[in-house]
Amino acid sequence: MVRPISSDLRQRVLELYLSALSRQEISDMTGVATGSVSNIMDDERGRTPDIDALREVSRALRKRNISWVDAARGSTLLDRLDQIGLSFQKVTTAVGLYEKYGKRAPEVLGQFGRVSGLQTRYGKRIEDIVEEAARLARGLEADRKTVSNLRDEERRLEESISDLNELAAVQSKLSLHRLTIPRLDDFIERSLGL
Repeated sequence: MVRPISSDLRQRVLELYLSALSRQEISDMTGVATGSVSNIMDDERGRTPDIDALREVSRALRKRNISWVDAARGSTLLDRLDQIGLSFQKVTTAVGLYEKYGKRAPEVLGQFGRVSGLQTRYGKRIEDIVEEAARLARGLEADRKTVSNLRDEERRLEESISDLNELAAVQSKLSLHRLTIPRLDDFIERSLGL
């Protein structure tokens, strides 16, 4: 005789499935036969068609040690960059210019552009202009640490960008099915019994 599976146990199977465990691992942990695990997931797919996409997102996030909250924040950041017309490439280019010239990049570039005009206009010697530029260049050294920190952050962002693109694709799927982050959060909380 087949033993009925309680709603609590079905919920536990769903939680483990969303945690990207295999049917066998779920069976071992819950005592539910692998075939029943499959049946439970088939039933859930009827109610939540994107359950497998959620599982893949969960797997990708866990693989990269990213929480759902951080993933949602990253997705929001990409949306905001799009809203202000700023691409990730433009951010990378700005970091490169800052790395080369530091905070004083506009000032340094402006000084070099004025060198010939200063000598002609004010009779200032080139050596004085070069000395001033050298002082500015020495000041850039203090900014190199900031640049190094920005490069580290850039590398971290580059590692996360593919994750965020995957999340954007999932967000698009969620939008297609009219699922919102709050509804998804509510579903996950109910699924995990929080």
